[in-house]
Amino acid sequence: MFFFCNVNTFAKANETYDKLKLMIDVMEMIDVDYVSETKPEDLAVGTIKGVVAVLKDPYSHYMEEKEHEELKNKMTKGYYIGIGLRTEV
Repeated sequence: MFFFCNVNTFAKANETYDKLKLMIDVMEMIDVDYVSETKPEDLAVGTIKGVVAVLKDPYSHYMEEKEHEELKNKMTKGYYIGIGLRTEV
């Protein structure tokens, strides 16, 4: 069996790996050297929310399980306001 891969595919994968490694390095530096104590879980969640925010559409959001449960509870208990329509100006 022979597999032919485009060199650009490997270059792109390496570039993505380098950016992910940089992100992890920055999170470790913050965890060790930041003025206040940080929680690695909070840094990870913040990173995920940042990645989703880059999508720049009004429909993509990251919620942790607790946030999602609260939203579901509000919607099923009558606290949700609106009819689900959105207009662009």
